[in-house]
Amino acid sequence: MSTGRLRIGIVGAGRILPAHLHGYKALLDRGIGDFEIVALCARKQEDVDRFLTPGGPPPRPPLNDNSNDPLNAPHLYLSDLFPDTEVQGWTDSEAMIREADLDVVDITASVAAHHPAAMQAFERGMHVMVQKPIAGAVREAREMVEAAKTAGVALGVMENVRFESSVLMERWVVQHGHLGAIQMALGTYLGTHQWSPDKIVAETPWRHRQNEAGGGISVDLGVHFFQHLRSVCGPISNVYGGVRTFEPVRYTRDDSGNVIDEVRADVDDAMFCTFEFAAGGLGQLSASWAGHGPPTLLPGGLVIYGSKGCLKEGILHLDGQAPVALGDFFEQHATDAERDELFPHGVRDSFGQVYLDFLTAIREGRQPIYDGQEGLIDLALCEAVAESSRQRRPLSAEEVIDDAGA
Repeated sequence: MSTGRLRIGIVGAGRILPAHLHGYKALLDRGIGDFEIVALCARKQEDVDRFLTPGGPPPRPPLNDNSNDPLNAPHLYLSDLFPDTEVQGWTDSEAMIREADLDVVDITASVAAHHPAAMQAFERGMHVMVQKPIAGAVREAREMVEAAKTAGVALGVMENVRFESSVLMERWVVQHGHLGAIQMALGTYLGTHQWSPDKIVAETPWRHRQNEAGGGISVDLGVHFFQHLRSVCGPISNVYGGVRTFEPVRYTRDDSGNVIDEVRADVDDAMFCTFEFAAGGLGQLSASWAGHGPPTLLPGGLVIYGSKGCLKEGILHLDGQAPVALGDFFEQHATDAERDELFPHGVRDSFGQVYLDFLTAIREGRQPIYDGQEGLIDLALCEAVAESSRQRRPLSAEEVIDDAGA
């Protein structure tokens, strides 16, 4: 275990990197500076230079006007975060992991890079943080979990939904029994204003290729959905559903409507499933990047019903009480110790919370809260959606994981 500042090397300089950098900044702003980013790798030198110092290639423009989308996080330069550190730029991740003096490898690159970069880091005794989903296949994720255990290092997954303020407070409400026993959960996200019916999601063609993404919306967003549900409502015992690819070709168009990029999609753009909680509750999820016409979204995203009330659109409805905003209820009833536990050092940025727990775990010689095993379970539930349709029966995450190791 390192006793000095943890030296971090980042693999990947795509659209999600600014959100990660803001997570690190949230810690620095709170005086938590026992780490430094000393290396950044991307396949193209211009992508590396974009983040090192001002004066390089310009920041990428926002994808849309959704300021809550991590892919639209404002640009940051490493020189602003670490003005006294000369960050090394690399275009070969294998060389960076092999030659740079690192304690931690933070993999923000697209999914296909997760497994090979992580396995190389484990071989050199480095701790690893990897962007969700943990890997492109359950088999790869299982190998990563086992390799981290063998190496005796921490493996974290950047599942920021687990640490979003609303999710943390929902978890607190349920754990303290305010909702009673969880009975039902429902999430509906059919179509999007940004990508439906046939746009390339986030202008990233790799998201629509099986060998690069591991799956479509069932994986890309599915891991978020299942972690949200498991974190708040408890373990999921089985899943039954199906996936479809309704738009086999997707496009990026300029402002005049001219096609400037296209990709043949061999992953799903729609998923529907039902599931059971281990404690006996039922749930249903539906999500799609396809859909002609306006989107159909469940207001407030996920709705959770318990034996004493429900959570809907950020409002807590408890039997015999007036509706109250979730945040207000938490502030009224949580103790100071509980606030400190949910928001250590006052960090509210969800990426920052993930990094804080991960870096603390390294110092304490433990695995982070959302570790490789948790990422493996969520990915297995995503694969279970499609596989259950083929087998015509509900599947558990454990069955999918066991089959991957057979």
